[in-house]
Amino acid sequence: MPETIPGLMKESLSWLEDKTINAYMATVEDDQPRTRPVSILWREKAVWLTSGTSNGKTQQVRRHPRVELCVPIERNDRHGYVRLSGEAEIVTDPEIRARIGAEFPFFGTFWEGTDDPRYALIRVVPGEILYLRPEEDRHHAIYL
Repeated sequence: MPETIPGLMKESLSWLEDKTINAYMATVEDDQPRTRPVSILWREKAVWLTSGTSNGKTQQVRRHPRVELCVPIERNDRHGYVRLSGEAEIVTDPEIRARIGAEFPFFGTFWEGTDDPRYALIRVVPGEILYLRPEEDRHHAIYL
C-alpha cells in the first residue's frame, strides 16, 4: 500500500515531539552557509529555538530568513534524519516569548527572564520536510 503524505508527516514529526531535542541549523552569512548545533522544540506546527539577540544565527535570520534544520535520528543502530526547510522569524510577542521560552530547560542559564532584551526567540515554519527513515536508503519529501 502506498504511503500517504499525512502518514509520513505524522511519522516524521513524531521524532520531534514532547521534548527539547538537538538539531543542526543552517543559515546564510553573506554568501557562506553556516551550520551549528541548536536545541529545538516542535510546537504549534513550527520549530522554536532560542538565541542571543547579538548571536550570529539571530543576525543571519534577520538578513536571510530561509533556513534548514536537520535532526539526526537513530533506530536499531541505523541512522536517518528529519530535515525541515522554511522561513525563520524572530518573535517579539511577549506572551509567545514567555510561553515558549519557559519550555526550554536551560533558559535560566542564559537569560534573566523572557523580557530580557538579550533573549531572541526564533520560529521556523517549515515548507518542506525531508524524512529518511533509519532503515531506508532514500528520503521522502513532504511539501507543506
